[in-house]
Amino acid sequence: MTNQDAADISQAIRERLKARGEIGDDEKLYKAVDQLGETYDLWIATGDKLRLYRRTWATIDGKGSLLNSTEN
Repeated sequence: MTNQDAADISQAIRERLKARGEIGDDEKLYKAVDQLGETYDLWIATGDKLRLYRRTWATIDGKGSLLNSTEN
């Protein structure tokens, strides 16, 4: 399986979730960075569940900040 295969499967799953009303049609595009420093587009909609690292850097309204997880 290639990364493109995984992306295609992910997109098909998102379309099904939207059709069932489990995630919204209000997707917004965000720029994201992986642990290797590579950037990519990340679409997020109401109802999406996001998994973050224990410490995640974010830029919100132009201001950088660390988001700290409280889960173990």
